Amino acid sequence: MTTTYIAIMTVGVIFLTAVIAQNWYIKNRMCEEIKALNKMIDLAIQGKYEEKDFDESMRSLLESKLSKFIVQSQCHVRNTELEEKRVKTLISDISHQTKIPISNIVLYSELLLEMNLPTESTQYVNTITKQSKKIRLFD
Repeated sequence: MTTTYIAIMTVGVIFLTAVIAQNWYIKNRMCEEIKALNKMIDLAIQGKYEEKDFDESMRSLLESKLSKFIVQSQCHVRNTELEEKRVKTLISDISHQTKIPISNIVLYSELLLEMNLPTESTQYVNTITKQSKKIRLFD
C-alpha cells in the first residue's frame, strides 16, 4: 500500500509540475506576443512600421492586418488633405469671381448718384449702393 501511495503521489507531483510548467510557458508566450504587438503599434504610431515576413502564426496575421490598416489610413489622410485643398481653391475662386462684379455694381451706382436723376431713381440707386457695399464687406 505504501508503494502504491508513493507511486500515486509521484504521478500527482509530475502531473502538477507539468500543468504548472505548461501554464508558465503559455503565460510567458502570451507576454511575448503582447509585447511584440505593443511594439508594432508603437512603430505604427511613429510611422516607422514595416510588415515582416509572413508565416502562418496569429502574430503574422495581425501584422498583415495592421499593415493594411496603416495603408488605408494613410490613403484616407491623403484624400482628406486633397479634398481640403479643393474646397479652399473652390472658395477662393468663388470669392474672386464675386468681388469684381460687386465692385462694379458699387462703382456704377456711385456714378449714377453723381448724375441728376429723379428723386425716385436716386432712392433706388442709394438702395443698390448700400446693399452692394454690405455684400462687399463679407469679402
